[in-house]
Amino acid sequence: HVAPLLERLSDAAYRKLRLLLAFFRHVADAGDANRMTTENVARVIGPSLLRERAATASSFAHLPMIAHIAQLLIRNAAELAPRAGDDDRAYMLGSTGSVLVMHGGVEVVAAPAAAA
Repeated sequence: HVAPLLERLSDAAYRKLRLLLAFFRHVADAGDANRMTTENVARVIGPSLLRERAATASSFAHLPMIAHIAQLLIRNAAELAPRAGDDDRAYMLGSTGSVLVMHGGVEVVAAPAAAA
């Protein structure tokens, strides 16, 4: 059901979504240590990731559905196939110095950056 919507994304937006979902999956995989289960991550990022263009007071009624969709996307991050022209990339994330490596079917490796 979501695949046709994902196909409508530009290549750049699709790559960014894959990266974000892979990172959120990595965070959720460490849920025992950080208390950020897939459900918690989805509740936190769902409204930002899947918001309506013009939010209204009634938008709050959609939050459970948005969280559920975000949860499904996070759980299935590895299923988002690369598009033609995608290659393996490493990204530095914020001040933590973590590195995300996109590889094929979205494998994530996070590690502290090496000391300079």
